[in-house]
Amino acid sequence: MEASLDWLASFKAALARGMQEDFRIRGVQVDLDLIVNRDSMEESNRNLGLLLDRLVQMGVNTVFLQGFSDVGATGNVKSVYFANSVLPVELDFLSHAVNRIRSREMKVFVWMPALAYELPDPALNEELKVREWKGGKPEVTSSWYRRLSPFDPRSLEAARKIFADLAARVQFDGILFQDDAYLAETEDFHPAAVEAYRKRYGVSPDPQVLRADRELGAKWAAFKTEALDRYVDEIVKTVRAYRPGAAIARNLYSSVVTNPEAARWFAQDFRKFLKAYDYTVVMAYAAMEGKKESRAWYRELYRAAGGVDSASRLVFKLQAYDWKKEAWVDDRALKEDLTFLLALGARHVAYYPDNVHRNKPDADTVAGILSARDEVKRKETPPDIAPEGAFERLFRKLFSPNP
Repeated sequence: MEASLDWLASFKAALARGMQEDFRIRGVQVDLDLIVNRDSMEESNRNLGLLLDRLVQMGVNTVFLQGFSDVGATGNVKSVYFANSVLPVELDFLSHAVNRIRSREMKVFVWMPALAYELPDPALNEELKVREWKGGKPEVTSSWYRRLSPFDPRSLEAARKIFADLAARVQFDGILFQDDAYLAETEDFHPAAVEAYRKRYGVSPDPQVLRADRELGAKWAAFKTEALDRYVDEIVKTVRAYRPGAAIARNLYSSVVTNPEAARWFAQDFRKFLKAYDYTVVMAYAAMEGKKESRAWYRELYRAAGGVDSASRLVFKLQAYDWKKEAWVDDRALKEDLTFLLALGARHVAYYPDNVHRNKPDADTVAGILSARDEVKRKETPPDIAPEGAFERLFRKLFSPNP
């Protein structure tokens, strides 16, 4: 009986992922921090209502929804919006928000970090941090993301607990991994990483040698890339133990797509992303990358990403806010850029950030290109959480002890 039910779960998961091939994402990435007031469920729910009205007005079919709290915009997560056994809970609001968004026939990916967590135990937290080589010795990373080292099994243990609780409590359609799953060239000299390198190659990684010898430097980057991918894969397994049909997306810096050298800078491999995940979300942030001729750059990015051959697994995410200028991108310019990417052949597009309180970007302006209402209505909710259909009724009658 158990084997039969396992087979049914696998069948439903495969069906869910198969449906994705015909689905065209028109998405927005949303900060739940702008919706939640930790001291008022009433206000939080009122803000959520405003967001829902906005999403419906724009006609989006996919929401990448923040599952963690980062009000201070540090990039490092100390609390989350769902009950769990590892981190403090800001407000247990995520499940409610996801359910209400999904009730509007939109898919929801919960956006979560892979490594950028600040654990409650200060000593353990610092012990697990990625190490960079600085001043002739390994130091806790000074990077924007103060990540846990993927080489220490205790990092994965904590992450798996977080994601297991998330998957058990929230009925999402997928997970979007944040852009924190990287290691710079001068990282990771964590003791666990050094020991793993020594076991594989018989020597400890020498920063000067790795920098001077391109072949060894490439080997070092590949070693770290493998560790990061394995770490994320273990989290995915944890998620799919609870949500077999969950789609997996992972953020990727655009330079990893366009510049072969970037694989060393970030320990990321674009081609492996395409094979490993349902969606690779390319951060096509022209202003952040300093690209004045954005159209030419989008064309280059699209071609480097594989064009039509990779389109079904690529989401091009544009920036709606210019963080350098501290100003919102012109609404019409954003719409035109989204239109341009679709004209090139992009299948999936999205933007970030969004501010419901300021109507930024302007809902009416971007609705024309993002609206996917007709398409959403043709698609079913992912089978693992859909209303019971004819196939499932049949399987229940055949295999369930209580049909």
